[in-house]
Amino acid sequence: MDRYIALNAEQHQQLGWHGIDSLKFAAKTDTAPVLLEELPHLIPTMPVAFLELPSTDTAPARFEAVALLSLIPEHNLFVAPNGRWMGGYLPAALRAYPFRLLPRKDKEGLALCFDQTSGLLTDQPTEEQRFFKPDGEPSDKLNALLGFMQQCEAGRARTRQAVSLLAKHNLIKPWSLKLATEKGQNAQIKGIYRVDEAALNSLSAEALKELQEGQALALAYGQMLSQQRIKGFQKLYQLHTKLEEHAQSVSEEDVAEYFEGKDDTLSFNF
Repeated sequence: MDRYIALNAEQHQQLGWHGIDSLKFAAKTDTAPVLLEELPHLIPTMPVAFLELPSTDTAPARFEAVALLSLIPEHNLFVAPNGRWMGGYLPAALRAYPFRLLPRKDKEGLALCFDQTSGLLTDQPTEEQRFFKPDGEPSDKLNALLGFMQQCEAGRARTRQAVSLLAKHNLIKPWSLKLATEKGQNAQIKGIYRVDEAALNSLSAEALKELQEGQALALAYGQMLSQQRIKGFQKLYQLHTKLEEHAQSVSEEDVAEYFEGKDDTLSFNF
């Protein structure tokens, strides 16, 4: 069974979906792609970094801007054991679940697809839960979601262009990170990259102008400013351990300690 089904009125007229009430689906997500538009919301909350994506049959190797959600593989420190999001701002890449825009198999363009393994598909939807109206047009709720995802897709193209400019000027370098484990050892984290500040400061005025015009300069400074959030990962890890050991629900005080008492509850509209 394919995980994602491309939605269409002919096949899915009578179907719909349940809204999510938990972020447990993202509990093993340790990075999330980010958009330029999200930077002001991400910087106070979580570190931004770069990952190197391998080449494929259709695309060369490239870097991708991501939010770091953990330094522990498949362990999202921002999702509490009870599924609550602890990070204030929820990255756009996680907000469209269980939907994705994927390439169409039979023609060009992207299709709105649904993760049928999510457990959220229903064949007895309420009027509000339906994918499509009786006339076959997308429901208002589905239309709003599609509009959000299309804007994200446009933002993703701009972000990729900005990242490519940073790579063009050799500004993306390996980021050496270590994490203290329960045994007191330092685990070396590999495969993460950041902006080389010294290399950025040595660029010519012409190169800086190119970066500014392509929004890459904002991305570079945003990534560097966000690096301070790494120091809070150890607190989040300890909080997770506490919650798991004692089966506790996360409290506002526990979360505030990570965010240094600041109110980081943010909304973000494209």
